[in-house]
Amino acid sequence: MVTKLDFSVGNVAFLADLEPDSGGGDIPVSLQPAAMSYKFSRVFQLRTRPPLGADSFRIGGQRFENGLALHSPAKLVYRIPDGFKKFHAVAGIDDSVVAAGSFNLVILADGKELRRERYTPDRLREPLPLTFDVTGIRRLTISLEAADGQDIGDQLDLCEARFTR
Repeated sequence: MVTKLDFSVGNVAFLADLEPDSGGGDIPVSLQPAAMSYKFSRVFQLRTRPPLGADSFRIGGQRFENGLALHSPAKLVYRIPDGFKKFHAVAGIDDSVVAAGSFNLVILADGKELRRERYTPDRLREPLPLTFDVTGIRRLTISLEAADGQDIGDQLDLCEARFTR
């Protein structure tokens, strides 16, 4: 349970408010019927808003106002703002995802792996708190890798993702 968040000016930089240096990931051609390419591409885009019809992101029944929704394959690279020393987030499958897929969440700091987490349909619904010391790190990379082939259910929320001083 969060007891206090420091929202003082300049002490928090939410990833949802930052522009990644690079990102995305190509949508597999096999999942892009010509007649539906526009609609399908929207499913795979990075989102900074809750799912359609929802007022918040939800993981394991917990509500989060701020977040990113990713779909594999995805790779986001963020420059860590000067003076920021910690990265915090809560990762998990949004409660709105009915048929979840299998994928890996990989977090790198200047190319060095900090965390690799495997998500499968039977291990999905609990929020995973993440905290890393990023002192002296220049870039943080967040990747979603398809594990068992591309699946429309390869979706992850990264909620309250932020750098702090």
